Amino acid sequence: MKYIAPIHNLDNIDKLLQLDGFIISNSLFSSRLTLSLSVDEINDVINKLQNLKKEVFLSLNMMYIDSDIDHLKEFLSKINTEKLTGIIASDYGVVQLLIDLGLNQKIVWNGETLSTNAFDFNILSDFNALGSFVSKEITIENILEIGKNKKYNLFIIGHGHLNMFYSKRLLISNFDKKYKLNINPNQKTYKLIENKRDNQYFPILQDSHGTYVFRSKVKNSFNYLNKLKEVVDYFIIDSIFKDDRYTKEVLDLYQNGYDELRVKSLKEKYDEKWDNGFYDVQTVYIKE
Repeated sequence: MKYIAPIHNLDNIDKLLQLDGFIISNSLFSSRLTLSLSVDEINDVINKLQNLKKEVFLSLNMMYIDSDIDHLKEFLSKINTEKLTGIIASDYGVVQLLIDLGLNQKIVWNGETLSTNAFDFNILSDFNALGSFVSKEITIENILEIGKNKKYNLFIIGHGHLNMFYSKRLLISNFDKKYKLNINPNQKTYKLIENKRDNQYFPILQDSHGTYVFRSKVKNSFNYLNKLKEVVDYFIIDSIFKDDRYTKEVLDLYQNGYDELRVKSLKEKYDEKWDNGFYDVQTVYIKE
């Protein structure tokens, strides 16, 4: 099982060489990112990571409209895609573009909540895609079942805040305008409080593509790590609200063993609570 993560600061790449790979992005074509890189920076990073024998994934995980596709095609023409390990896509329009460009073997499908069974997970295997994410809302039993029947690489968000709500509206900006608060809508420090859920604070983020609300607790995978290693090919540590040091500390725990005191210290340092995500939460919905 390989560990990959987004980068917050390019100067920290050499400090994160325990990772097997990195996720990079550009704010015009990606959402929920930790760092936006220009075309030149992306190509420089691709070359550097290849020299370091590290994998590199370009995230194109936003939802596109028709007019975005031509801009994306032009953007990709300037990227050294041959040296990319993979391209993460969450929109079937982008998937089709990548197939048309002959980049199907780079495709990593991330349908967010769509890959809940082996059929949906393997939907792009006939196109020789690189792999797919499993849904972030399924149980460990579902993940293992998909893993036993996978036809390409299985990706999973193994650690971090899970995004649970998306709106194309700029909700923080609208809130700011309504109440004249003079706040910066692009900061990552805001949280929502719901009256019916005591002591739960939901991180909320806005970028140029819309607004995102995340689970209040950080999903961790320590209780299921041995089972996940049987089927997972790529394990993502998503540190969107943290920093590269957080990634390094969490990665060390996954690679070298869970340490209760270090985990406690980490939670206190970053003021966060951890849980098992949806690994042990059965759905109340039955698909007919």
